[in-house]
Amino acid sequence: DDIYTVNELHTPSGRPVEITLRTDDVQHAFFVPELRIKQDAVASLKIPVWFDALENREYEMLCAELCGWGHYKMKAKLVAQPDEEFDAWKERVSAEQFDDGFRKPAEEK
Repeated sequence: DDIYTVNELHTPSGRPVEITLRTDDVQHAFFVPELRIKQDAVASLKIPVWFDALENREYEMLCAELCGWGHYKMKAKLVAQPDEEFDAWKERVSAEQFDDGFRKPAEEK
């Protein structure tokens, strides 16, 4: 179920979610303050993270590890939504991507 998105992570709300953190460069830290989640992402390691966003809403995500010159702009949003909305989003985004996660050009959709 790998889906590639930039600056936005969608999850179903009200049930446990597992994601895997990976990085190929330096150490980062996945941080969602309102959900009290903070987990380091270490180069060359796959690190599982479990959480449960109980409310249907957007949460701020950011990198909490000083990781280089672009650190200040490493912000994103986590969108927790009901199952039906999540499934519709997942189907739409999956249809827009190749198997390697890259977006398809408009003429191939």
